[in-house]
Amino acid sequence: MSPLPTLPEEDTFGIDPAIYHRRWMILSVLCISLVTIVVAVSSLNVAIPTIIRELGANSTESLWIIEAYALVFAGVLLPAGALGDRFGRKWALLGGLVIFGVMALVASFSNDPGQLIAARAVMGIGAALIMPATLSIITNVFPPHERQRAIATWAGLAGAGGAIGPLLTGLVLNAGWWWGAVFLVNIPLVLVLIALVWFLVPNSKNPNGEQLDPPGALLSVIALGSLVFGIIEGPEWGWTSVGVLGSFALALAGGVGFVMWENRVEHPMLDPQLFKLRGFSMGSLAITLAFFSIPAMHAASSTGRRWSSVERRRMSMNSTTRIPFRTTMPASATTPTPVITIETASPKIPRPRNTPMMLKKITLIIMSGF
Repeated sequence: MSPLPTLPEEDTFGIDPAIYHRRWMILSVLCISLVTIVVAVSSLNVAIPTIIRELGANSTESLWIIEAYALVFAGVLLPAGALGDRFGRKWALLGGLVIFGVMALVASFSNDPGQLIAARAVMGIGAALIMPATLSIITNVFPPHERQRAIATWAGLAGAGGAIGPLLTGLVLNAGWWWGAVFLVNIPLVLVLIALVWFLVPNSKNPNGEQLDPPGALLSVIALGSLVFGIIEGPEWGWTSVGVLGSFALALAGGVGFVMWENRVEHPMLDPQLFKLRGFSMGSLAITLAFFSIPAMHAASSTGRRWSSVERRRMSMNSTTRIPFRTTMPASATTPTPVITIETASPKIPRPRNTPMMLKKITLIIMSGF
């Protein structure tokens, strides 16, 4: 009697079979982790009037409550990605989730604007550890022919997070919860994500085990932090003011110094020569454009103009302010755009500035592609 024929082994493209078979579950965990940190960027646009009233924040403090997160995130993104590559991306992801969750808890019970700004800034460090780790893990658990689809899913869901943030905040505040609940709702999700990452996500790191690049990390922090700081303060100080031009000059000097250093150091944090490779440069551009498209539409439609003098005068006279926002996707002729209205009792709402939000998002997202 002849033996039964054996089925050919499934080709897992060099990936551990156990990891290969759960790759889509891993992608779900990574995408939810990314959406969580993106929501933290957009959610305060709706909550800031209530926070101003409750904490007594002035216009400068209210600005930095929103922007501290993005500034720190931008400044430490490249070094945080390098740490994950060196010591393990799973540990970077877990560490980022822990930092993000703990600081969200601190932020929710802040008693003054300074404490909230500091908590938001440290949350930015956690976000900087999470974002590059998620993308690097995707490239390790998916075979080459599926990576484009996986990365497109990653980028698309991150874009959706830009719309989820204001929606979630509006629902929380309209339900009668205090402003700290905007941060507190992250805690259960972060705890679940930590458990899922621990049991599902494999660890990976740079197989070459290259040394860290502290000078390159410092130069990248100077360049990116100065650039984002100048973009943030440009509308307030004036684009031709000494402070803003000085920030851009420092960013340019830091960027040039970074490229020069990375070209000569033996173990660069980000080798500029990689951008000469068409696959690398076009792949980074594709990720950037995909990541940018949806939140850019939301930013352009919701925060891209100044209030008129009539509107500012009317707000200062009224005891309540109604702040509508629209979802990212444009409404059709037959589908009304959802609007959430938040009642506040604060005449101290700062004048919105026509900060180029699209430019800010491009800056952050280009860096995420690295």
